Amino acid sequence: MRSLSAIEIACIVKELKSLEGLFLGKIYDLGEGAIRFHFTSASAKRVLFVRIPYVVNFTSIVEETDTPTQFCTVARKLIMNKKLKEISQYGMDRILIMTFSDETKLIIELFAKGNVIITDPAMKINIAYRNTAQKDREVKPKIIYEFPNASTLNVSNASVEQIASNLMERKEDKAIKPIVAMGIAPVYAEQILEELKIPADSPINDDKTAKEIATATRSFVDALFLHPIPTIYSKDFELYEYSLLPLKKYSGLEQLSFQSISEMLERFYLDARIGIKKDTSRVDAIAANIEKQKKILDELETREKEGTESGQKIFENMRLVNNVIEYMQKNKRATLQEVQEVFGDIVKEVDLAKKKVRIEL
Repeated sequence: MRSLSAIEIACIVKELKSLEGLFLGKIYDLGEGAIRFHFTSASAKRVLFVRIPYVVNFTSIVEETDTPTQFCTVARKLIMNKKLKEISQYGMDRILIMTFSDETKLIIELFAKGNVIITDPAMKINIAYRNTAQKDREVKPKIIYEFPNASTLNVSNASVEQIASNLMERKEDKAIKPIVAMGIAPVYAEQILEELKIPADSPINDDKTAKEIATATRSFVDALFLHPIPTIYSKDFELYEYSLLPLKKYSGLEQLSFQSISEMLERFYLDARIGIKKDTSRVDAIAANIEKQKKILDELETREKEGTESGQKIFENMRLVNNVIEYMQKNKRATLQEVQEVFGDIVKEVDLAKKKVRIEL
């Protein structure tokens, strides 16, 4: 399963900044490295989903959970009801740091097998999702948390000259390697080189080439930060890949754009997320619903080829349809008026006797 690259984490941190100033409520351990954090204030509620080491995003899905795990119980005692002061990324590494008003820290590692660590203000570890021991680094309670060796260059704010110098330090490598080493996902590195007509497997032979690559890299990174276009690519109606800017490599595939990175990530990882739900009856019901939707999309493929936009419209609103279905599963006696108060007048009919909901997109 694809993980977020360092540069993608830097972009989503901009979205997650809206959590600053909110109070952390309940924490839910969903199993298999998935954790849900509920943040709230007098005027806002946000739910953060993390699945280490793959993804972090805002979510609208609230799974049922069993008895809290030991990690969840201890985490609630340590940081529940505390105000989030700041959320940041550690350099250009795949590490998120949440600092609370009392300087307690929640650290999310999205590399290797991933980890979630809570430290005191002095950075002493109180609890870790998993205790680990490597040759040069250990993570376990009662010791000081140490960040791994940082990347040599933070490409998010590096100048063209700094990027070029960094590239020349590895000029014997294939051109794509030093770009990826700066935290840029391979699919982005490939596009940068393709636009320059530089083979990805050729070395960077001179300062001029390094400067060209550095300039293109700087422009690409700026576009990611300033004007991201979260996009999912599908192939034969199966979700295939995602990116924060449209990629020429996938220009022949079906594309679906989203308003936010979180919305894109939630949709892309939805099938995998269903797999970690602990209530198997809900898993079966939701999985069956998705299978039905896939069959509908398959049936619409022929009409799409003839110019109809119906299939695309269903695809674009699949998340909304799922939310309506989940709401009805939780609120089996909800009236049409109650459902419309939540989702608006797109819901046209609620037939409790026949267990039917009619949605007009």
